[in-house]
Amino acid sequence: MMKDVFMKHWDRSQNISAKWDELEVKFGSRDLYPLWIADMDFPAPKEVVDAVVEKAKQGIYGYTARPSSYYQAICDWTKKRFHYHLNPEFFIHSPGGVTSFTLALDILTEKGDAVIVTPPVYPGFFRSISGMERKLVTSPMLETSTGNFEIDWEDFEQKIIQEKVKLFIFCNPHNPIGKVYKREELEKIAEICLKHHVRIIEDQMWRDLTFGEAKTLSLLQLGEEIRQNTVACFSATKTFNLAGLHASFLYVEHEATRLALIDKIEVLDIHRNNALSIVAMETAFRKGESWLDSALEYLEENLKMAVEFIHKELPQVSAYMPESTYTLWVNFSHFSLQGDEITKHLAKYGKIATGNGTPYGEGGESCQRINLACSREVLFKALEGLKIAVKAMGE
Repeated sequence: MMKDVFMKHWDRSQNISAKWDELEVKFGSRDLYPLWIADMDFPAPKEVVDAVVEKAKQGIYGYTARPSSYYQAICDWTKKRFHYHLNPEFFIHSPGGVTSFTLALDILTEKGDAVIVTPPVYPGFFRSISGMERKLVTSPMLETSTGNFEIDWEDFEQKIIQEKVKLFIFCNPHNPIGKVYKREELEKIAEICLKHHVRIIEDQMWRDLTFGEAKTLSLLQLGEEIRQNTVACFSATKTFNLAGLHASFLYVEHEATRLALIDKIEVLDIHRNNALSIVAMETAFRKGESWLDSALEYLEENLKMAVEFIHKELPQVSAYMPESTYTLWVNFSHFSLQGDEITKHLAKYGKIATGNGTPYGEGGESCQRINLACSREVLFKALEGLKIAVKAMGE
């Protein structure tokens, strides 16, 4: 059964895995369950593995040329899974999501320009904004009584006006909180940004990983004007666990922006796929759907088990079922520990390596991002470790 692939505990000791092999450097011990960096502990779809093996057997790893079917594969996938049309001529290759939005940031703004984000949000946004010498503007999300988060619309628009914001980096679905935006929210974002001439980078790296009735919508589905105003970032890497192959997509309908990005990427000589990522990415989109459906079912069960465990066993800690991603945003604000203090405490007492919430910005100081794309064996041991660590927090 397909589900057996996910239930099994895969030994990654020879996998040259950042998630497992960097434990000692980052957490001071190798004897931990790694629930931090966002990749899965499962093999990619068999069809992808077979295609990569066949390509590797050719033994010639020279410069690559992308066939026309490569970008068409993501267009076909988008049409089938999300029911809207993309033009393969508007895609640009990039080595990864961070590279994609950093390059777009560089093209769409000048040094000193204000860029807005809605924390808690992916730390790479902050690094790129500061590293490219732009001005960071934050509009923190508002947490609802049900554990969901919403944009503070009044603050968001006011900050755009006051700070003369030029660009919004929009995480959709939202990492780390797992929010999937509704159409009316996207329409409000589009309205405000178009009104104030704010360009948008839409980070859609998690778009395929949604649960229940939630389904990712994109700003690209809201008409031509917002399409021209948006640079979208896609990949198969989160979806099919291919992050180590370093391949991603920029989708840019605005011609001047697209040509500028192509020029920048060629100057940096990062415009070609590596020899294996071409076949892996296309095969994933062409043949990986049944694998993904099974993965989503398994991941949703893992997340539900963890949320139920926390609600029942750890009432001092709050966690809510995300609509997307395979990570859980866990709040420890009942306790006095903050940020890295929580991370170290969980490692010491619970033997679990988690993601410190502080780098995610305002609202993350008392939280941890916990990756549950793991076997049930690891999940159950990690939850017991969390219980022990939380008990020790109160002593």
